[in-house]
Amino acid sequence: VIKKIKNLLEPNGIAFIGTTKHDKSMQGYYIKTDYRPKVKRYRKKWTEEELKETITNEGFKILFVGHHLEKTKKKHWIYLIIQKK
Repeated sequence: VIKKIKNLLEPNGIAFIGTTKHDKSMQGYYIKTDYRPKVKRYRKKWTEEELKETITNEGFKILFVGHHLEKTKKKHWIYLIIQKK
């Protein structure tokens, strides 16, 4: 996804990324239980450090990092505004 964003942006273009933050990096197929019907989907679960490293290694500058705790679902969100170098 990060490479696709890079290919779509012009030099100095800006993108917004929002995803859930995890303590452990994982990827694979998971059942999305809070939708009806339940769906199986591929997920990449990022740690904050891993996400930032991947973004910078792909040639982006991180302009902003924000966080939000969704208390009802106990999800920690991370938001980034990035700029293509």
